[in-house]
Amino acid sequence: MFKLYRLIVMWVVWLPLCMHGQDAIFSQYYASSLYLNPAFSGSDRNLNVNVSHRSQWRSLGSAYTTSQVSLVVPIYREGLSDYSIGGAGASFWQSTAGDFGFKTMGANLSGSINMFRNNPDNALLGAIQIGAIQKSIDLSSLQWGSQFDRFNGFDASRAADPLGENLIKSRMILDLGAGFVYARKPHRDIRQRGTSFWMGVSGYHLNRANESMFSTVRSPMPLIYKGVLGIEHSFSPRFNIAPNALLAYQRENMQINGGLYMRYLLVEKESDLAPSEILLGAWYRVEDAIIGIIGISSNLYTLGFSYDLNQNGLKDYTGVQGAWEVTLRIQRQRKQMVTIIQNPNR
Repeated sequence: MFKLYRLIVMWVVWLPLCMHGQDAIFSQYYASSLYLNPAFSGSDRNLNVNVSHRSQWRSLGSAYTTSQVSLVVPIYREGLSDYSIGGAGASFWQSTAGDFGFKTMGANLSGSINMFRNNPDNALLGAIQIGAIQKSIDLSSLQWGSQFDRFNGFDASRAADPLGENLIKSRMILDLGAGFVYARKPHRDIRQRGTSFWMGVSGYHLNRANESMFSTVRSPMPLIYKGVLGIEHSFSPRFNIAPNALLAYQRENMQINGGLYMRYLLVEKESDLAPSEILLGAWYRVEDAIIGIIGISSNLYTLGFSYDLNQNGLKDYTGVQGAWEVTLRIQRQRKQMVTIIQNPNR
């Protein structure tokens, strides 16, 4: 068993050096908008807090989990409700893998500016993001070959194998990102018939900081590029539909998500606590998973739940069990204002 643990630890430590993986991406990616594109810090009329939690591969042992919390503060020109200046945002995220305490945490500050602030029919938001990422590994819960003997078995008092003096158990690095979002008819009221269009691109790890967990090895963080686009069309004040897509590219590995969500107004008079809308959606992550989502919302909150049904090679080992994800958005309504860019969580 101790050989298996050692193999797993070495696999995780060397993973950034030898594999073409991607940063974690949420299935309900618009509920973690700053994780998707820092320009979304200026994309909403309401001050809001978003929380997301994702858990996957539980049937293989300890789950791989990813969580994020973000705060978005939009900024408008004083006295002009249709003219966005931009916005500011702050976010924190964490992912954990395995039983041996391999964690990655990040904290970011974002700022965006609307370059078309005098044109209410168009919005072009540009943003930068600066943050820090900490990678750490805790080997204290593992058992090593040097702690076993042929007569007594495991002895916790014996010295553990340190995996070499060059192992770095905790590393803090600077991380930079940037993004742009464009929207056509960004101020359209979704309760009126009509169509809006938007698209955006973003890049992360632009400074290529060294993420290696060994002092003798340099491993620059791989750039990741994300592209999103969507159309929102309202058939009536009660019903609208929004097809959208996400493309993420990192280290020659591409992820494509495509699908749509539907919003239906249950009651005309919305309240803060009682659900007034229902959201239903479905996405397909190419060669990976089918994703279903259901949610409810009111003036104060939006709550969403999604499930990924594996369609890749892992389904033979997970029993077709995929990932579940829950999101919560809490917002403070800004009166007599209209949204700059709509997203599925409103």
